[in-house]
Amino acid sequence: MQVNFLDWIFKADVNSTATLYSSIERDIEEMWCSYDSCSHYLKYKDSVFPHPVLDILIKLGINYNKEVNIIDQGNVSSDRIWYETWFDFKGEVLSGPIGWDKSVEISDDFSMCVVYVEENALSHYFGKEKPVVSLHFIVKVPL
Repeated sequence: MQVNFLDWIFKADVNSTATLYSSIERDIEEMWCSYDSCSHYLKYKDSVFPHPVLDILIKLGINYNKEVNIIDQGNVSSDRIWYETWFDFKGEVLSGPIGWDKSVEISDDFSMCVVYVEENALSHYFGKEKPVVSLHFIVKVPL
């Protein structure tokens, strides 16, 4: 299925992605948030993801409650904490910016970049299956 979002066009295997995400039984709190540092992310997650981003995750078959990982990068200002999180999907990028240094600002507190899971790298969720694309988000949430 072809999915368009901002500067990107993805070719996505939505069924494979949705099947995989539905098979993950643990939620993010059990997987990554046994420490206090991601409590702010969890508190604001439902309001910080812009609706167009939530829509694209759904179209790609991704359950946004099952992040691949969350990393607390610390305070970005006196009232914000910077988190990085990402989601993988089975598919490829047909057009649009690719790479960690190709971030697109979606709002003042939210940006996104798109990277391929490299041929010899493992996806946390898809293992060695390829092609896999990772949607990487930088989220700034209130303290």
